[in-house]
Amino acid sequence: MLNCLRITANMKQSNVSSFSRGFALSEMLLAIGVMFLIAVMTIPMLTMSSGMREIEEKRDAQLLASVCFQAQQAGVNFVVPGSVDPTVKNLLSGGQAPTGRRFQALAITADEASAAARHLRITNGNLVYAPSGR
Repeated sequence: MLNCLRITANMKQSNVSSFSRGFALSEMLLAIGVMFLIAVMTIPMLTMSSGMREIEEKRDAQLLASVCFQAQQAGVNFVVPGSVDPTVKNLLSGGQAPTGRRFQALAITADEASAAARHLRITNGNLVYAPSGR
């Protein structure tokens, strides 16, 4: 029985010594390389969010101007002279042309429309896309 205890004590010592070596240099370099690649891929994504927001606002402004122009051609006037924000609200509410066709900016939420309004202006009774702002 004493021999049996010595064998288990020796096995425990050998297990402890194999785990206490630590990581090899190549393993550490590999881990650092993987972390570097993850950082290289995620940092541009985080910084592009403001640029993407600007692009989406401009796209929404173009859509609003297009719907407004089409509605005016069909006989529905959403434009409030000299005021972009009420005009955008009218576009979100929608209206019906004498032909029965309905015009409304359905693909845009109220928050998106108010953000897009800064890229719109009213010129000669028309809602116009102005990429540089008002």
